[in-house]
Amino acid sequence: MSPRIGLDLHTILQADTEIADTYGLDEVTLASLAKKLRIRPPSLYNHVDGLHGLRKNLAIYGMEQLHATRGLRSILHGFALLEQSGGFGLPLDLDVSLRLLIDTFIAGIHTMKQNANPNSRSE
Repeated sequence: MSPRIGLDLHTILQADTEIADTYGLDEVTLASLAKKLRIRPPSLYNHVDGLHGLRKNLAIYGMEQLHATRGLRSILHGFALLEQSGGFGLPLDLDVSLRLLIDTFIAGIHTMKQNANPNSRSE
């Protein structure tokens, strides 16, 4: 197995999440993750501090995903309440407004991830 070009913590955590969701948290190991990513286990140490670091990063990643989901849900709920109560007074297409709102939220998440300190999750 040759090292994958472009391997980063986000890719590792996505694969880690798939293992945990499919097989359970006990199956999250450096060996199972390396196999899924088709790399050698020592390559993971360039990104995480062992199994403890991997699981810590997985927990942080999961919390970030929950906060993002909560944020989007709140935005959609507020938009729906305003629409239902006639709170949008201007004669503009609400679908366009909603699409812009969602696109802006998603762009904000991407910007946060790009600007995140890559060492902020390490031990």
